[in-house]
Amino acid sequence: MIRRSVVVAMLTALGLALIGGQAQAHSQLDSSVPAAGATVDTAPTLIELTFNQEIGTEFANVGLTDSSGAGWGAKISEVEGKTVRVAVSPSMPPQQYTVAYRVVSDDGHPITGSYEFTYAAPAAAPTEAQQNSPTAPTTVAAGEPAATSSSSSGLPWLLIGVMVVLVLGGAAVTLQASKRSKR
Repeated sequence: MIRRSVVVAMLTALGLALIGGQAQAHSQLDSSVPAAGATVDTAPTLIELTFNQEIGTEFANVGLTDSSGAGWGAKISEVEGKTVRVAVSPSMPPQQYTVAYRVVSDDGHPITGSYEFTYAAPAAAPTEAQQNSPTAPTTVAAGEPAATSSSSSGLPWLLIGVMVVLVLGGAAVTLQASKRSKR
């Protein structure tokens, strides 16, 4: 009797674990243009985010801010399949920018994240006088590491918590039943 109860509890836990594993396969950002951590020499007029699953068209939201936190009027121009395209102002000054996104995948789960890129205007061509004059040595400081894209949802932890409670509850019921049957 006890062996059968333990086997049933273990099979139940295994089934719940398999279901929980499938529920964790949420959408995430696959690629972006400009890429995370990239330095571009022309102001982008379009930001393109590509996810690993199709994105719902209703709740896509993408923002572009500069290093001071000022917004740069990112406006979603198209959501097509796995790709979100955002039009941005071509008059943005050279500096570091953050792209923040919140979209909803077709499975109904929100995906949020952000990444940074730098717009550095190309250096002006040197004049003839500058080409002939000696230059002082310069040092270049190491840049900050690129921000990583993050995507999170509390659902996997909720499923794990429910599974643990069910397994522990099943074990407690099994132990109580075995104690009663021995009396």
